[in-house]
Amino acid sequence: ILRAAQDRGVIQGGSGHEMLEVWLKEKPGPALVEAWKKYVSGLWAQLSEAEQRELSGEILGGARAVAESAGGFLGLGKKVSEAEAAVLDDLAAFLK
Repeated sequence: ILRAAQDRGVIQGGSGHEMLEVWLKEKPGPALVEAWKKYVSGLWAQLSEAEQRELSGEILGGARAVAESAGGFLGLGKKVSEAEAAVLDDLAAFLK
């Protein structure tokens, strides 16, 4: 997961990397998820439809890449767990 994040621009040793390490040890709580949704909702209203599509693709693509990097074993089995797929679906619905 950390490697996938680095591939997407999260710098090792940076605050984003440190935050991700913490989240890997302890799942972010519902309050943080709701705060992120409020932030994105405020930002969303200021974007054109094209910008919304681009940002949505970037967010969903990054989330899917991280989920896929954590799944499967030696390339076998499901790459994205059912729980991860549910989160991705919720994220996609939110970003519409």
